[in-house]
Amino acid sequence: MILRADNFKELEKLDYDNLKKKLLHDYLNEYNVFNHMYGMSGMLTSLAYGPIFKARLQEANEIEKGEKSLSDVVDVYLAINRGDILSSKFDIIYNIAQVAAENGHKVNVCIDDNIFLLSNDMPANYTFTSEQMERLEKLNDLLTSLGQDELVFNEVINPYSEEDYQKFWTFKQVKLANDKLSNVVSYVKYNNYSPFEAMLFFHKFATERFVYKGGNIESERVVVGAFNKEEINCGGFASIIKALVDKFDSQDLKCEIMPCEIRSKSIRAGGGHCQNLIYLKDDDYDIDGYYIEDASRDSKPDAEAESLGYGCCLVPAKDFKHLRGQYYLQEFRADRFQSLFIDIDGMLKTKSIYDKSKTLFKLAKIYRAISSQPEVIAKYGERSLPIPLTSYKRALTKIYHNALEEGYQELAPLKSDEDILKSSIFNAINFDRRAKNCFSANARQTLGRKKIHEYQKMADKKSKGDKEL
Repeated sequence: MILRADNFKELEKLDYDNLKKKLLHDYLNEYNVFNHMYGMSGMLTSLAYGPIFKARLQEANEIEKGEKSLSDVVDVYLAINRGDILSSKFDIIYNIAQVAAENGHKVNVCIDDNIFLLSNDMPANYTFTSEQMERLEKLNDLLTSLGQDELVFNEVINPYSEEDYQKFWTFKQVKLANDKLSNVVSYVKYNNYSPFEAMLFFHKFATERFVYKGGNIESERVVVGAFNKEEINCGGFASIIKALVDKFDSQDLKCEIMPCEIRSKSIRAGGGHCQNLIYLKDDDYDIDGYYIEDASRDSKPDAEAESLGYGCCLVPAKDFKHLRGQYYLQEFRADRFQSLFIDIDGMLKTKSIYDKSKTLFKLAKIYRAISSQPEVIAKYGERSLPIPLTSYKRALTKIYHNALEEGYQELAPLKSDEDILKSSIFNAINFDRRAKNCFSANARQTLGRKKIHEYQKMADKKSKGDKEL
């Protein structure tokens, strides 16, 4: 039987007698519903379901007579929304779990995120504040001390059923992810990084810690999956950045998860993608505006030790209209579900054309991509000015100076120069000459057109080889 905290919102305290009445009522009600269906329809055959519910009715009668304990036949499933962890509803769940376990029931407790209710500016999935984690750990300790399974976490897309408890993250897995994130943020705060410096460090951590994995697996999209399964796609990178910025907890650094579509101009490759929209205010660097953060595009390739730099870290929004050989489409979505499970065809409102002719649909995509203004550019383009190269140089030098051991700290400027060179080459490959970000400008000034063309040819050759494989 599943009991949610919402079911007890009118009760300040639930004693075991009330709990037994609730459990027995639900137990009998479930039997009566299926028994009625069996009597009305041939769908439930006596061979398949009859014996099960006859046994359940007998058990229910034995419970009522006191011949059998309710705990012998009824597991207690408790669920609470993450938003109620610091509320009295959490205390109700805690008390129910304790009294049910002490009276011999098998108790299962789950904290759930309803993905349909998460807006893009809400915390990343499976991330919690230190106060929330303390309460969760207390509940988990209670369960394990009473011989129960540890607390579990799940995303709820459909109404809860007992089967949902077969797909979950454990408390240990969620705690591992939150501890790792907190350690990163603690390091940033210990070094007294400004918002801009903190954002560069978060980008560095995400792109060097994780390798991009193409695919559509749910665990790749969420923070806990990234740390426990070493799988991460664009949605996962967006969730990691979001979680780090949230834990940094500054009014001068804000982050949302933002969907888009990046598609080749031939319409032969590409599709739904996930980025971050960053608000950054840093008086030390004279920055105040909105930027696109795309850690997945800078992440280290398979079998390589280092990331690709900072080419897609805090990019002026307008630059994404100047991706080389690619179209950029973006529109804001209301909630996290739509952001992570983007319906590409639905964006274009050309389904009737698609049904009649795939060729016309492709042409419609091209026209839409060329003629439309992505919402992030229309809304924030004028407040998304390029950040000077000198700012990146200064911030990266500070980050390396803090990271290197004494005696090697003089290498910090050289390490930052290496990152700037990598970022410049990467941007020369991925953005055309109209892009205004400092790395693209630096590539044009220092590498020259001929060298840039060579890098672009090498990248095109590698991309073609990867597709053939």
